[in-house]
Amino acid sequence: MAQRYARERVHTRPPCLHRSYLDCVPRRYDTGRVAKLTVYIPDDLLDRVRARDPEANTSQLVQRGLERLSPAEDAGYARRPDDAAELLAVAAVRLREGAAREYQCGYRAALSTVSKAGELLWRGLDDLARKGFDLFGWAQSWRRALGQAGMGEAPPEWWAPLVQDLGDLVNPFDVGPMFVPTTTFVRGYEAALRDAWEAAERPQASPESRDSHIAGGGEEVAEPGT
Repeated sequence: MAQRYARERVHTRPPCLHRSYLDCVPRRYDTGRVAKLTVYIPDDLLDRVRARDPEANTSQLVQRGLERLSPAEDAGYARRPDDAAELLAVAAVRLREGAAREYQCGYRAALSTVSKAGELLWRGLDDLARKGFDLFGWAQSWRRALGQAGMGEAPPEWWAPLVQDLGDLVNPFDVGPMFVPTTTFVRGYEAALRDAWEAAERPQASPESRDSHIAGGGEEVAEPGT
């Protein structure tokens, strides 16, 4: 039985910001035996690949790339052991325990920083609230802005306290803490900042409302020793 091969027209052109390196566009005139595709490949990428195997034609090179993207489960030997379910259950429990500790660590770190920095963080939290408390996206946008401004531009006053907790997530410079927090830590940190912001925005009962509550039949509980 003859092996089926895909035939395509190949156009090479320089890299484009609006296209991926390998952009395959299916055509509606496909037949039952041959899949016709238009494949756009940057010249430099095609030259690098051809240099590794000058004997192969473009169709073969594209097929090899697609085969490498196929799931490993397609291989005949890729079979999970019979006790995989039990092993996964134990591993999942351990991972959840570690993730919970990391999340709580991030949560506590955020509240500790808010308590220490106080009003210094207010403008930063206000800006973060406008971004829907997407801490990753917000931090990366500020990181790019500070990196473009350079060391000569003074960062906002709220920046320094956050750098101590979030490291390279917000710090584009080669000075100060240099580390990348875990995703779980950042999630806990983000949740704490949101909770702190919402708690601060929540109206507190005024002395007048408290007095009216007592006058209306509410009971005031005295502290022990008073």
